[in-house]
Amino acid sequence: MDYQPQVPLDPMTQALLTTQLHTMVITFDGTTLLAQSPTLRVTRPYTIQNMTGFQFDVVSPDVQGGGRMRSHCALSDDGRRLMFQAATDPWNGNGLIEREGP
Repeated sequence: MDYQPQVPLDPMTQALLTTQLHTMVITFDGTTLLAQSPTLRVTRPYTIQNMTGFQFDVVSPDVQGGGRMRSHCALSDDGRRLMFQAATDPWNGNGLIEREGP
C-alpha cells in the first residue's frame, strides 16, 4: 500500500517502485515469501524473530549470497495491516502492507 524510503531514491528507481506499489501481491507461506507484480517476481525464504505480541522482525536471506533483508514489523490488532520498518540498504524506510480478502 505504501513505502517511504528513509533516503530519497533516484528518480528512475522511485518511478519503478511507484508502478509496483499498488499492483504487488506478497504471499507468506510460513517459510517462503513471494512478491509478485506484473513486472517483478521475487521468491525468498524468511524467518520471524524477536516476536513480542504483535511486533516481530522478518529476516530474509538472499539465497544467491547477496546478503539479507531485515524489517521490524507490527501487525494491526485486526490482522489486516502490517506496518514495517525496513533496515537494509538501499531499502531503509517505512511501509504498509494490507491484507487482501477476508
